[in-house]
Amino acid sequence: MMWVVPEPTMKAVAASLTLILTGYLGLETVYGLMDGWARLADAAHHATTFEELRAAGASFGKTLGEDAARAMILAVAALGGHSLGQVLPRVRTLPRFDLAGARFEAQGGAAVLGAEGVLTTDGALARAVVAVETVATSAQGLLAVVMLKNRAGSGAGRTTGGRSAETVIHHRGGNRQVELSDGQRWHLPRDRSAADIPAEDKVGDLLQEAVTRAANQWEARWLSGAEKRAIDEARRRGKY
Repeated sequence: MMWVVPEPTMKAVAASLTLILTGYLGLETVYGLMDGWARLADAAHHATTFEELRAAGASFGKTLGEDAARAMILAVAALGGHSLGQVLPRVRTLPRFDLAGARFEAQGGAAVLGAEGVLTTDGALARAVVAVETVATSAQGLLAVVMLKNRAGSGAGRTTGGRSAETVIHHRGGNRQVELSDGQRWHLPRDRSAADIPAEDKVGDLLQEAVTRAANQWEARWLSGAEKRAIDEARRRGKY
């Protein structure tokens, strides 16, 4: 489901799960699962009877298949409820993991990940699972795995004011978005850390105050007739 929600990126467990499935099932099968789930979600949304819902589920069941279901259960069991430090040994103990790792490398995984400066030796899949930060998909079927060069250094940190900062989105160019413990979100250019975020940002605070004030004063009655009709038409077509 996380492959096809409006937010185009998946974090942590979902990204790691994708890599494990890619090793066990192959990239084409993972694409098929992604496409199959999208069709299932669409069919279920438009279904008007239980029979249509059952048909949609049966169709996805054929796409998923027994082997893919087993691999998914194994992967979820390995990742669920464990910290990153605990995941690595659990992933290595999965049945037929050596074969999955070889398949992952044969698909170019080791080369691609090595180019990111993360993995350059054997066992690419195991270490990729704990190093991956984001997986992005598109309607064209493309899938981009974004790796962290140093999770401890770029995944978290503290500002000069002592607030903790967690990476929300890590872009391929090196720039990233971080969310502070007080709820603020900052965009950091490449090679900048959370320590570069100023303790005070008077201009930013004034801008945020102005935006919040304007948002609180807005009312739906200000919409034009054309805007209201467009919204009604979108809702009628299920485009919430």
